[in-house]
Amino acid sequence: MGGADEAHMRDEAIDWVIRLKSASDTDWDRFSEWMAGDARRHDIYWQVAQADANAGEALAADYAVHAVSMPSPSVRPWRRVMAGVLCAAGLAVAASIFWFQNGPDMQSIATPGGQIRVASLPDGSSVTLNGGSAVSYDMGDPRSIRLDRGQALFTVRHDPTHPFTVRAGDTTITDLGTRFDVSRLGADMRLAVVEGRVRYSAANHIFELGAGDILEARAGTTPVVRRVDPAAIDGWSEGRLSFEDDRLSVVAEQLSRVTGLAVAVAPAIGDRRVSGGLSTDNSDRVDTLRRAALLFGVEAVQDKGRWTLIAQGSRAP
Repeated sequence: MGGADEAHMRDEAIDWVIRLKSASDTDWDRFSEWMAGDARRHDIYWQVAQADANAGEALAADYAVHAVSMPSPSVRPWRRVMAGVLCAAGLAVAASIFWFQNGPDMQSIATPGGQIRVASLPDGSSVTLNGGSAVSYDMGDPRSIRLDRGQALFTVRHDPTHPFTVRAGDTTITDLGTRFDVSRLGADMRLAVVEGRVRYSAANHIFELGAGDILEARAGTTPVVRRVDPAAIDGWSEGRLSFEDDRLSVVAEQLSRVTGLAVAVAPAIGDRRVSGGLSTDNSDRVDTLRRAALLFGVEAVQDKGRWTLIAQGSRAP
């Protein structure tokens, strides 16, 4: 019975790898619930994801060398290809980055929750993706990037004749020679500059930001700019999280990305501001979450595979 169960889980994992390439927030929530439903699903999913990553990297390299136009495959044929690739891949499990095509001219790069990866872009720039994040671009204009979800740190090869731009929802960010971090938090957006300068433009708002500037744009409000130590901005890409007067809702989102756990915050404390830092160089994801909760004076409680940060002492008896 166990073998049949695991074969069914493998089929489900293949479907999830395919679905997460164009997933909604609801899909990600359901994926977290699926992963939490059986401890075996974690290893099975990563076997499939690694097989997909290996196949995707080979396709991307072939496309880059030969510029071959490939038709977008339907879900079911690709599912059969994935099953074959998985059998050939054996049982090796490793961290992965998904690199795949959304058609003959579109490239997308994505990471699963809990994985941070660096990818080179065709123009010589690079992007570091936090967990559960995705970017995409047209091969005809690789200096125009779209942040589809999550968080990305861009290190840009500056070219004043062809500016590097990032779109996040209705926002456009233009490089003026820089290294900057962009994250999407639902309908909200956060832009932080590590080096150089960027231009932010959305609706009737235009800002030029320098190193250490953080712009927070929340739905229905005027963007707010504040200053922090630039060294605190990109710590997540080096195994540490640093927060300086950040909302707990931002902390929860970051913890979700770096641990791969589903982490939310109780609405009553979501806007509470906190400061502090901790190392994420720890294979125990739950321990990382609990250390963060202790650091910021809250509790982390689990229910049906999801974690919530709540005020200390507010847990129901």
